[in-house]
Amino acid sequence: MVSILHEATTASSLTILLTQAEDDLLVHDYELKLKNIQTGKIEKEYLAFSEFYKDPMPNPLRLSIDRLQANTTYDIEIHALDAFGNKSKNALKLIGRTQNN
Repeated sequence: MVSILHEATTASSLTILLTQAEDDLLVHDYELKLKNIQTGKIEKEYLAFSEFYKDPMPNPLRLSIDRLQANTTYDIEIHALDAFGNKSKNALKLIGRTQNN
């Protein structure tokens, strides 16, 4: 499950809540790509630790993505990566919009 934490959304950032994925070893990172829906261009690629090193591991994981454009809608795609860089076959997808200035 993935969702936008709307009360933490600003003109330049989005915050995502992500239920931790499962792997036969462990999920090491999450790869996020944000595509501007208006232009169709990928504006941000982001690699975030799953925080596997914490006990207990945070679930859901809270990810803040900064330096975004105000009043912009983003198509967000998330893949899980294991310690060897193997990427999940399926991606989680959602749409998020930053606030006006």
